[in-house]
Amino acid sequence: MKKIMSVLLAVLMVASVGMAVANAEPKQMPGMFAGTITQIGSVNLVLKGAFAEFMTVKVNLDAETKFFDGTGKPEEGKKPPEIKLADLKVGDKIMCHGVIAIEEEKDAVFTAKAVVKVEKLPKPEPPKGPGDDKGDRDKDKPREMHMMGVFQEIKDKMLVVQNPDGTETFNVTISDKTRFVKIDDSGACIEKVDIKLEDLKKGDKLVCIGMPKREGEEKSFMAFMVTVISDFPPPPTERDKDMPKPREMIGQVKSIDGKTLTIAPWVTDKVQEFKVAVNENTKYHYLPKPTEDCRQPKPVEKSFSDLKTGQKVVVRFIPTKDEGATPMAVELVFIDEFPPRMAMGKITEISETSVTIAAKQRDGEKTMTLKITNESKFFVIKRGEKKPIESKWSDFVKDDIVELQYRDDVLLIMNKFVAPPKEKK
Repeated sequence: MKKIMSVLLAVLMVASVGMAVANAEPKQMPGMFAGTITQIGSVNLVLKGAFAEFMTVKVNLDAETKFFDGTGKPEEGKKPPEIKLADLKVGDKIMCHGVIAIEEEKDAVFTAKAVVKVEKLPKPEPPKGPGDDKGDRDKDKPREMHMMGVFQEIKDKMLVVQNPDGTETFNVTISDKTRFVKIDDSGACIEKVDIKLEDLKKGDKLVCIGMPKREGEEKSFMAFMVTVISDFPPPPTERDKDMPKPREMIGQVKSIDGKTLTIAPWVTDKVQEFKVAVNENTKYHYLPKPTEDCRQPKPVEKSFSDLKTGQKVVVRFIPTKDEGATPMAVELVFIDEFPPRMAMGKITEISETSVTIAAKQRDGEKTMTLKITNESKFFVIKRGEKKPIESKWSDFVKDDIVELQYRDDVLLIMNKFVAPPKEKK
């Protein structure tokens, strides 16, 4: 199952935000995505989609992106309180509103204009068929959707596809702009390979990403991307439906007592340690670090015997309602290092070897000094421009407002946002 999930994850990552659209002219359209944060970068977030467990959404940020805390009860007529990117952490649930930019022969790019931290995500709805009006929030507004099935044949510029359980077939409209991709997971890396329509074979398992299309009174499904995958995820069982969704915690194994693990959290602001139990159903695998040659390594199977104290892990566990009961781990992912931490603030001192900032936090400011190494990266991001400009430490001065990524008190990335000069009237 882990192999299946990894492959499907690659399908959606290929599409960046769930779509690979090819139009004749660059276009923009409003968009919204919801999910749980799995990675935090200086100029993007990666989410686990709210509407499909295997869906990954990449959300780009720019200098104009606003962040809000919507977890409390809002005051009538007022916006939620504004927060900073540095206030977000892995595991937070967010709603992102922004713009989808669509350019010919390129993946669609979603840039958030507003990111709202929420207590709960919208409940997922199963994808509707092209002719199913039930649950449509607005029939006049097309919604990106994905459909899975087994390829049968090509008929009148349409793919005839049978749904995964074999109970019915549906048609997927294609055009000369539809992109065809195959996920190759035969080696150590999960890679995408561009293919052609004629490469499809009867029995291929497909994920079709596109938009519903209306022509008169009839509805159809227009595919932007068709991806061949190795297998479908298993459908949820009745037991799965009754169980609460797993939560995630990142930390380091502090001790192993039989089948109970004590984990020291990566972020220790509130919880100093937590315990989880494992059993014969707990899954284990190691996730190698991405490299330039292998951006999505294939997970490596592990076992309980491979787990040692000091190991850094991502723990997926089922929360328990019984006070004092130990939650059960569904999966443990071995990692080599923790994700980078974030901070934002004003530079108070900077040299070739270190930088000190007054970091903004909810309870005030905190002085933070980080070591600068040969691996530290510096960028200047000009408002209105998408591509950051690589720079050097000497381009940063005291009182600059900066955003940092760091790990173990070592600076990884420092960004400075610069507003363009005002035009003289």
